[in-house]
Amino acid sequence: MQQQGPELAPAAARELVARHEGDGVCVAVENSPRATVLAGDPADLTAIAAELDRAGVFNRPVKVNVASHSPLMDELREELPARLRELRPREPRIELFSTVRCETVRGATLDGAYWRDNLREPVRFAESVGHVVKDGETVFVEIAPHPLLAQALTDCQEKAGVPVAVVSTLVRQQDETRSALCALGRAHALGAAVDWRRVYGDRGSGGGEWASLPAYAWDTEDFRPPAATTAAANTVPTVPAAAHFGVRGGYVRSVRLSRLGTAAFGRGVEVAGEALLPPVVPLGLVAEAVRDLTGDDGPVTLEGVRLEGALPLPAPGSAQERRTALRVVLEPVDTEGAEGAEGAGATGGAYRFTVDVVVDTAGTDVRCVSGTARPGGRRDPVDLDGTLTRCGEYVPAAEFYRRGEVHGYTVAPELRAVRQLWRREGEAVARLHTDGGGAVALEAGLLAMLASWPRYGAGREAGRSFLPVSFERVMLGQDPDGEFWSAARFSGPADPGRGAGPARCDVLLSSADGRVIAAFEGMVLEPLGDVPAAPRTVAAPPTPSVRTAAPVAGPGVRARIAAVLGTGAERLDARRPLTDLGLDSLMAMQLRRILLTEFGGDFAVGRLLGGESVAGIESALATPVEL
Repeated sequence: MQQQGPELAPAAARELVARHEGDGVCVAVENSPRATVLAGDPADLTAIAAELDRAGVFNRPVKVNVASHSPLMDELREELPARLRELRPREPRIELFSTVRCETVRGATLDGAYWRDNLREPVRFAESVGHVVKDGETVFVEIAPHPLLAQALTDCQEKAGVPVAVVSTLVRQQDETRSALCALGRAHALGAAVDWRRVYGDRGSGGGEWASLPAYAWDTEDFRPPAATTAAANTVPTVPAAAHFGVRGGYVRSVRLSRLGTAAFGRGVEVAGEALLPPVVPLGLVAEAVRDLTGDDGPVTLEGVRLEGALPLPAPGSAQERRTALRVVLEPVDTEGAEGAEGAGATGGAYRFTVDVVVDTAGTDVRCVSGTARPGGRRDPVDLDGTLTRCGEYVPAAEFYRRGEVHGYTVAPELRAVRQLWRREGEAVARLHTDGGGAVALEAGLLAMLASWPRYGAGREAGRSFLPVSFERVMLGQDPDGEFWSAARFSGPADPGRGAGPARCDVLLSSADGRVIAAFEGMVLEPLGDVPAAPRTVAAPPTPSVRTAAPVAGPGVRARIAAVLGTGAERLDARRPLTDLGLDSLMAMQLRRILLTEFGGDFAVGRLLGGESVAGIESALATPVEL
C-alpha cells in the first residue's frame, strides 16, 4: 500500500506502523519526503487504509502480488542464499550505490546474502539520494519504460536544497528512439557527459551526418550555473514564472502575480476607493514554501507577521500583473530553548520569512510581509452552536455587504461568498460557500470580521476604513472549499480609530463540524483615514448559470497535462477522468506540482485521482467572466 503527498511523510508512516506493532506490517519503501510504501499482511493493510481514509490521508494499493521488503519475506531467508550460492559477484566497474545498505558498494559483495537483504529489507531510496547529492553535482537518469521515480528524485533534491537534475528515458505510448534521444539531450543540457560518437558515429570513419559550420570564431557566453561549492551558488535570481531553490538550508521562490491566480479576486476589496493585494496571497505563498522545504504538506503556522507594504491589486490580465512577482525567502532559525507557539506542531524547525514585491521595470524590491514560520499547527474545534446562540441578530448576505460599504469596504462579486450571517457587538459568525477554495475563499472568510465591529452598520458617520498591519499568529491548514464557516471576535477599543488605539480581531475558519481549517489571531487593524470612502454599488454575485470562464494559460495547461500522461495534447479527451487516460498516483503528484508552480492552481492528489478531467482543471484555472 502506498501513501503519498501532503498527508503522510515517512516519519509519520513509521509512527503509524509502530502503533500497529505485531500486525506484520512495515515501512517497505521510503521513496521521497512525499511518498511512502507499506507492506505486509493484506488484512492488516486494509485496516490501516481504513484508518488513513478516516483521517483524510491519501493512500492507494500497489498492484503487486508479493509483499517485498516486509516480514512475509522472512521464510526465504535461508532458501534464497542457498539457491544463489553459485553466484560469482565481481567488483563494480562503475560506482554503485546500494539503497539497501545506503552506502557505496565496495568489492565483490553482491552475493546471495545481499540479494536476500535486497528482497527483505526496506528500500532507503530517499536517504540514498540524499547521500549521493552531498558528493557534488549529480544528474539522475531513470532507466525505465515509464517515469516512476522522477517525481521522488525531484522531491529529494528539493529537500536537500540542490538544483533539480532528473532525466526520464522512455515514456509509454511514445516513440522509444525519439524519447531516448531527447533524454540524452536533457542529460547533456544538465551537465552530464554524453559520448555523442556512440550516437552519431565517429566523423573520422565517415559516421553520422555532420553540419558545416562557419570558419570564424564564435562569441561565447557561459550560461552554466556555478558549482554548488562556490559562493555564487547561494545567490538566486528572480525568475519569470515560478521556481524555488535551496539557499544554505533555506529557500527562495519567485512567482508572478499572473501565476498566483490574482485574477480570481476581480477588483478585490476596495478600501476607501483603492483595491490592495489581499494579505492571504503572500501568506499562502509562504505556507506553500514551508511545505515544499520540509516535505510536510500539513498545516503551517506563521507568527509575528508584519504587513510592511501594501501592493495595489493589478487589473486582471494587465501588463502590471504580468511584470510583478512575489519573492519569498525562508531562512532557518535556531529555536533551541525557545518556547513553542501555542498550537504549533513540533514537526520541524522554524524559518524567518520575507516576501518582497519584485517589478521588472523597477530598480528596487519592496518588502511586503515578514515573520516566522514553522510546519504544524492545530486548534481546538470552534463551538459553532455556542457562537450562534450568542449572536442573535440575523443579517442577510446582501445587507452585510451593504453595511460594509458604509464602513468603506466595497467587495467585488467574486469575493461575496457569505450566504447567512449572525452577529452581536464584538462577535459574528457566517456560513459561506465557494466553488474554488484557495486564497479567494480565505479572503472571503476574513471579511466576515466586519460584522463583529462595534456600531457595525450604525450609519455613515460610524463607517470608518481600516487595514490590517500585523497578525500575532496565522495557521493555514486545509483550503476552504464548498461550505465552510467563519467565526470572528473583536477585542479592540469600543470606538476603534478615534484616539483609542488599534482594533484587534480573531477570525477562525472551520468546517461545518467545527474543525478549524485556518486561523487568523491577534490581527491588528489601523485606521486608513478619518473620512470614510463613499459607498459604491456593486452588482450581486452572478449565479453559476450566467458565469462562464476562459482559460488563463490557454493550450499550455493541456500541453503540460499531456506531457505528464505521455501523449499529445491533440489526443486528450478533455471530458474523460484523468485516471481513464492513464494517470496513476505518482503521475498525479507530478501533475499537482506542475499545476501549482506553473499555473497557480492547487489541486490535491485525491482530487486528480477522483474523477477530475482536463476540462475541469481548465475551468478551475479559468478567469471568471460576467455575461
